[in-house]
Amino acid sequence: MLRIAVAQTPGTRLDQWRGTLVLVDELIHGARQRDAQLVVLPECVWPAYCIGSPGEYFAARRGGLPDDAFFANWLAERARRERLSICAGLITEQGTSLRNTALLTSHTGELLGRHEKCFLWDFDHDCFQPGERIDPIDSPLGRLGVLICADARLPEIAATLVARGARFLLQPTAWVDVGAPGRPWNPQPDFLIRARALEFGVPIASASKYGREGDARFVGSSLICDAHGEVRAQCGPAETALAVADVEPCDPQPPAVSPEQRRALLAASALAPRTAVPLPLHVLAVRGSGSGALEAVAASPGSGLDALPTLILSGEAKGGGPACALCDGGSPRWLHAGCETPAGGVRIAVLSDRDAKRFAAARCHALRGAHLIVVLGDEIVECLLQARAMENRVFVLQVGASGFALYEPGGRLARSARWPAPGERVCFSLELSVAEAKELARDTNVITGRTPERYQF
Repeated sequence: MLRIAVAQTPGTRLDQWRGTLVLVDELIHGARQRDAQLVVLPECVWPAYCIGSPGEYFAARRGGLPDDAFFANWLAERARRERLSICAGLITEQGTSLRNTALLTSHTGELLGRHEKCFLWDFDHDCFQPGERIDPIDSPLGRLGVLICADARLPEIAATLVARGARFLLQPTAWVDVGAPGRPWNPQPDFLIRARALEFGVPIASASKYGREGDARFVGSSLICDAHGEVRAQCGPAETALAVADVEPCDPQPPAVSPEQRRALLAASALAPRTAVPLPLHVLAVRGSGSGALEAVAASPGSGLDALPTLILSGEAKGGGPACALCDGGSPRWLHAGCETPAGGVRIAVLSDRDAKRFAAARCHALRGAHLIVVLGDEIVECLLQARAMENRVFVLQVGASGFALYEPGGRLARSARWPAPGERVCFSLELSVAEAKELARDTNVITGRTPERYQF
């Protein structure tokens, strides 16, 4: 069993570095007082994250801000003093360029390894060069992997660390508020970290910032998640705090990737060619049985099937279990798990709940241009459905025994309903063109931002 602490800190400025040292020192000491063996500090806890530009950073350096070597040595001294391993985010210098970096220091003060952020987020591009390696780090506590903030949004990065033997993951982060005004939200503490831990079978410890830096607002909510996707400790959205929990580093679950999927995932990334503007997709949900029931729906007045294409969801399909059929002219045709079909510029893929538990199948469909992924069955937890939607920027529609649930490309639940009574139906439309936009933020694309040459499954 490993006792981990995550330290949550407020947003700061370059000229506040002295106060940052005092606060970080207090948090490190507090973690040791609570018997932690390892403490994780946020992304760019030193000296700040939102620095504006490299020019502003180097101006601060000329004004007295110490360099990254100073902070690395300072961390080593605290690690030795407290007999505590430390993972901390900081800015590192490489000539005139900067990297968004995390250092892992052992309880003896030895620098064990480093990770540089690979998947840059929005304003990261104004300041940092991307990292080029995805390697686990060997430590006295076991082999571990480090993700920095948006690295967790691409499943391939966590999958590579686990495939290379990481038994737990550490995440210095600064979760940016991407919610509606007055409703702070970020998908990572909401569902994504739980999904990553559950899918890959490893604990994850995430330390975030809260408050503001420049124009960015952070949501706090630092957390420690066990290998089963259960949150064991969590900070609030707006507090300087420590969260501490005991977790069991686990033998990782190797990513389940077929040879065909591996070839697709490791090929060069490019957006799928756009063949036509996707038409709106009409959806009808019925409690039908067999193809005859679907044909009756299609032929009934007011079915809406005159505006094609239409996806029909059935809660009691022929052969048992939920199913779906597509009507794009003529009789509806069943869509089985594993199929992919274009209709009216819309590309729909269908997965079993078992296949949707792993990222590879949905990812391959997204790389081929899927707008909607239909998941048949109930044997999958919601956070994994949300992750499949968010990491691919697609709609995900789960069709289960008791009803259906629709998740929008950001991962949030858009609609859910139980199956209607016999003879009744639920109708709605989807504007699937939304799923053609693969950018999470400026210059942050979930397809073209991949670096397959660095992945291993």
